[in-house]
Amino acid sequence: GPLSLAASWWLPVGERVLADGVALGDLVGSLGHGVLEHLAAVRAARSLPLALAPVPEVDAAPAAAGPSDIVVLHEPLLPQVLRGQIPTFSGISALRAHSAEAVTARLASLVAAWAPVDVVIAISAEPAAIRAAGAAGPAGLALDTSALGGEGWEALAELVEQGVGVWSTSVAHLSEGDADPRPVARAFLDPWRSLGLGVDDLDLVLLPRPGLAECSPSVASATLRQVARVAGELGELIA
Repeated sequence: GPLSLAASWWLPVGERVLADGVALGDLVGSLGHGVLEHLAAVRAARSLPLALAPVPEVDAAPAAAGPSDIVVLHEPLLPQVLRGQIPTFSGISALRAHSAEAVTARLASLVAAWAPVDVVIAISAEPAAIRAAGAAGPAGLALDTSALGGEGWEALAELVEQGVGVWSTSVAHLSEGDADPRPVARAFLDPWRSLGLGVDDLDLVLLPRPGLAECSPSVASATLRQVARVAGELGELIA
């Protein structure tokens, strides 16, 4: 995401991009344009097999709808940006905090630029980050719901009531064997229900915790099987 990129990249003068409002604006604009070009390339590549496929019979069943595009913005440094905890070049001090309104405006500009493509913002489970990212109008927020406290759940509930979806990255990596999926399912469903949120039209995507790509194939396979078991358990608890 633009804020975490700006907090990690350096200007030629020796300071972070985040410290320069003009450079930050340029980064946001460049990211928006570059992703638009990438989305166009993905759509062009996706249409290629259809162009080479045999022409269907006139009375053939209609083709299934194609996949929809989703852009995921990862903002792991958003809490530090909001609190003013990004160190300067010297490390002696920290860059000034960016207001929630300014952060929301930067993210909202990208959500608007990529519309109607859905944008999901991946963040840490901190209330300030949840509110700032959620106010940008994304289709969903990706976060570890098992790390949410009471204030975090309340902030998330407000956004859910506004139509924001939840990508819960709460399934721990499983090294071997099977683990009981019920505690993981209940850790999500119990706070959800305690806030009065409905489950009939629950907009939830269940995912492993970050870092699965660095795991061994056996750990990755076991973890993905656990995700499926937790999803099944959630379905049984909701029914």
